Amino acid sequence: MKFRGLLACQTNKLVYINMPKSACTTIKNIMHFADTGEWLEDPYLVHRGGSSLMQPKNNLRKFNRMARTGDRYCFTFLRAPDRRVYSCFMEKFCGKQRPGYMAVRDQFAAEYGLNFQIDPAEDVDNHRKNFLGFLQFVG
Repeated sequence: MKFRGLLACQTNKLVYINMPKSACTTIKNIMHFADTGEWLEDPYLVHRGGSSLMQPKNNLRKFNRMARTGDRYCFTFLRAPDRRVYSCFMEKFCGKQRPGYMAVRDQFAAEYGLNFQIDPAEDVDNHRKNFLGFLQFVG
């Protein structure tokens, strides 16, 4: 079983249940600072294992023992779902693309008859149509 979304401070009693697209970079960096007293030079290192935070995959036995003590504070953070879905749409379908998302976007556009080769600010009606198609796709 994978637990990619669990992170814990090693020196503080915090366990974070990660919710992507909900300030996770900021939260992970604050937790790293709480552990070490230092900020990472590149804040995105927290996503690539460059922080002090402990994950179950690093040491599942130690993580389970620590989590079962009952004195840990487990938390998550959820941004407004409507803003979250729009942010996902803008980042993955309308923003600068990673090659994997471009292929998904192109397949999605062909399947739903949408056009992502436009500037949303210049063609609001088409942008709205694209977003409504995206909502149908994820809903």
